[in-house]
Amino acid sequence: MQSENSKIQRKAQPKTNHQSTIYHQLVKALETTKNLDLRGGINFYEEIRQYETALIQRSLQLTCGSQKKAARLLGLLPTTLNEKIKRYQISYEEC
Repeated sequence: MQSENSKIQRKAQPKTNHQSTIYHQLVKALETTKNLDLRGGINFYEEIRQYETALIQRSLQLTCGSQKKAARLLGLLPTTLNEKIKRYQISYEEC
């Protein structure tokens, strides 16, 4: 099974040095996962929501709020990213 990092690495191919820098910052952010204490149980869907939200927020920060560029970094269609932004009520600022 492929990891999320390898999926993003395969789909998002940076074309310029600036894109490459942004891409590597996003991959680095993906490598940082929070430690979960499974002994007490977790809410799987809430953890997924938090992870997706963090990824989307970070990609929007790295792309100065460009949904098209953020979607490309995440390997999503822009319409899918927009739907997730609305569903999770993610706010962001453009640079």
